[in-house]
Amino acid sequence: MEMEEPYSEKEFRLSQVWYFLSRNVSLILAVTMASLVAGAVYWFIGKRVYKVEVSLIPSQEESFGGISALKRFLPGEIPQEITGPQAVMAILRSRKIAEDVVNTFKLDSIYGVLNTDEAVNRFSKKMEVGVDYETGVVTFTLKGDDPERLYRISTYLVRHMEDFNEELKLSIEKPFVRVLDPPYVPQLPYWPRKKIVFGISLILGFFIGLLLATWRETGTKRILREGQVKALLGKEPLGFFPKKADAETIKEKVKESLIRFTGKLDRVDELLFIGFSQDDRFEEIVRSFQIELEKIGLWSPITSMKEAKSVEKSMKIASIPSLLKTPMIPPLGKNSLVILVVRIGDTPLRAFKDAVSVLREKGVSSIETVVYEG
Repeated sequence: MEMEEPYSEKEFRLSQVWYFLSRNVSLILAVTMASLVAGAVYWFIGKRVYKVEVSLIPSQEESFGGISALKRFLPGEIPQEITGPQAVMAILRSRKIAEDVVNTFKLDSIYGVLNTDEAVNRFSKKMEVGVDYETGVVTFTLKGDDPERLYRISTYLVRHMEDFNEELKLSIEKPFVRVLDPPYVPQLPYWPRKKIVFGISLILGFFIGLLLATWRETGTKRILREGQVKALLGKEPLGFFPKKADAETIKEKVKESLIRFTGKLDRVDELLFIGFSQDDRFEEIVRSFQIELEKIGLWSPITSMKEAKSVEKSMKIASIPSLLKTPMIPPLGKNSLVILVVRIGDTPLRAFKDAVSVLREKGVSSIETVVYEG
């Protein structure tokens, strides 16, 4: 008999999420731990980056455009209405300042570049200039791997700005610029930051583990509901055991499930349970079926010492369907009863179909299923 394909639509429930996580917890944890270890290695051996921030208070006077001293830094025509903050920002961002810094501190050799242009471009990328438009305070930030050099460069820039006070004192009654936060030698690196590095490592590791688990799961279709078992086998399961079912409920449901067997089989010579994911509920369901089958006289374990090996065979519980293809499984005949124990959300579809196919090849006429939620 050809097995029908399972239903195409999927049901996503909280229990399915739990099954997914429980199946892949080892993979997710392993990837997360590996990511944390990588983060720790980066934290210990990664290049330290330091940062210096200097704040300046420019004059709020307007009409700086006519001051000739600014033309050394601002080539071209300077707008007459340029303000103090605008002038300070323009000077700090000017190529003239960058060239002076590069030449004074020989940054071309430190950066390992061949010409001044490359060194100027690299220095410009390492310096940020911003302004608080409410207060007019201009802040420049320098980043690098040598805190002492950052201090010397920032001090050099501040002196450059203070020189304007001397050059412009005859033109402006108030200083052109004053220092609010002076340069300093940074004691702690700006990067890497311990909390950020480990936080990113933890989150990144978890999501990479989740993606790997999802990728692995997409190749393994699983039985997601009771109706799929009926479609695959062509008959109703013996019983369905919800997650909340306790031991007493399981016993009662087993009794109800076995009513249909009355008159179908005179006896059961070989009783085989195939579980696709062995857990406590699987064991409990199997024991209940064995007890009830014995009570109604369909099956009894062999107790003579002579046939001790058959006792093992008659109570065989296989948790790996591939065992069906090995000599470990006894010959199954007319009076054999095989019960496939299916856990919703965990039983691989291919494993279930393979188990049914092999059992039919062996001539087993009585194949039943039991479905439960973990």
